[in-house]
Amino acid sequence: MKYGKIDGLDKPVSRIVFGCMNGVMDFGKSCDEALDAALEAGINTFDTARIYGKSERVLGRWLADKDRSRIVVLTKCAHPSLLRGNRVKAECIKADFTRSLDELKLDYVDILLLHKDHPQADIPCVLETLHSLKERGRVKAIGVSNWEHGRIAAANEYALSHGLTPITVSSPNFGLAAQKSQPWRGCISIGGDEDALSWYQVSKMPVFAYSSLARGLMSGKFRHDDKRLISSLDAPARRGFLTDENLERLRRAEILADKLQLTVAQVCLAWMFTRGLDVYAVLSQATRKRVMSNAAATDIELTINQSDWLDLRCPELL
Repeated sequence: MKYGKIDGLDKPVSRIVFGCMNGVMDFGKSCDEALDAALEAGINTFDTARIYGKSERVLGRWLADKDRSRIVVLTKCAHPSLLRGNRVKAECIKADFTRSLDELKLDYVDILLLHKDHPQADIPCVLETLHSLKERGRVKAIGVSNWEHGRIAAANEYALSHGLTPITVSSPNFGLAAQKSQPWRGCISIGGDEDALSWYQVSKMPVFAYSSLARGLMSGKFRHDDKRLISSLDAPARRGFLTDENLERLRRAEILADKLQLTVAQVCLAWMFTRGLDVYAVLSQATRKRVMSNAAATDIELTINQSDWLDLRCPELL
């Protein structure tokens, strides 16, 4: 396992992040075998959110007898509501975060992200709220999920000019499969967005990439010509990632996986670490076998030709 450093944290952060949004934890069921396997494989970072059903509660139970000094916990707050609209505001952040700490049975989290942006958000007020949580020791690092890079840059300019804690983590979609449209409303992807990719490369902003395997399309569960894709992928996966171009990327990943004796998922994850980003792949995984296989991806090094060929940037695999 390889690790990175996040400003504000005094412990390393694994490049593979255990995503706690899965069909086991969301419904309050134990996922201890997979969580234990994650630690065994060197995955020390766990991503959850207030909106992920009972995921925080399940993670909190598992954490109860673990060495907290080794583990990085990330949760997210202020997800929009169909009834209340804008929730990127102080009272919603505080209410969600208080509930998260209670569910997790923790007195602090390592990383707190705002789950989605809203055009009416009062950014100065939001930054002051997050800064206060950090000053009180309840949060070590703050960040955002599904924010445009220009919005992050503007927020950090304000934070730094007013003595507030800057955003040091961003969580957009990113992976070999390019997002064709939003799987859900408000989803921001940097895949295929050259302006965004350039900004992240230059700024060195850590990227906690969700849906890294395109909600299962690039996981190796399906072949590129599998007739079950339409019926087996969920609606967000079909809406967001099911394109001819992505099926061609999957076909090429299958070829390279066979050549290198790797899994398709390992090839797709290894590709992510070739693009010059400070990237962490967030993966929902609920079995020991899948955890151990995914964890090995950080030790795989692809050539520039292999990386470009996978991403349809060159016609031949040398």
